[in-house]
Amino acid sequence: MVLTPLHYVLAYLAWKASRGRFYLPALALSSFIPDLEIPVLVALGFKYPYNRLVMHSILGAFTLDVALTLLMLPLYLSAAGLLLKVKPPGTPSMAIVCFSALIGSTSHVLLDAMHHRYNPLFYPFTSASIDVLVLFGDWFTASLALQALFTAAFLAIFLVELKRADWVLRGCMGRMLVGKCIWTR
Repeated sequence: MVLTPLHYVLAYLAWKASRGRFYLPALALSSFIPDLEIPVLVALGFKYPYNRLVMHSILGAFTLDVALTLLMLPLYLSAAGLLLKVKPPGTPSMAIVCFSALIGSTSHVLLDAMHHRYNPLFYPFTSASIDVLVLFGDWFTASLALQALFTAAFLAIFLVELKRADWVLRGCMGRMLVGKCIWTR
């Protein structure tokens, strides 16, 4: 399975494809948000692989995931500011922020549908697994292939951004978390 932090790759690629018009903080955060349901469902007694429901569905990506992203975005930006002393140069319109969150959460749900053995894409309408997107028709092989691909892509992004930041780790992480950034004291 593609580890949660590696979902960032699709957020970064969407941001690059938009030529910076999407809001990278919302894209990045929303690409992680669906996995917040896993520890909650495990605590409620759900067992793997059935610990993914509404937040890993299309409906959840369009509603709950976007709403949670909007609620958590100030915390995300504050954490980036405190840890790295960076902030984005400005906040775009709420429409751009919401659309960016929608892209990030939907990319997470669709990527997971390509390699998990349980994919409740149409939950709550049905809890049946929708497996038509599973690569190679085999979730295990798909998981291995996508984990390798996304690990390599993440490392490539990291190295590109590290070079752009003149080999300064703080600059690299700032660019990766908030995009263009303003340095603070």
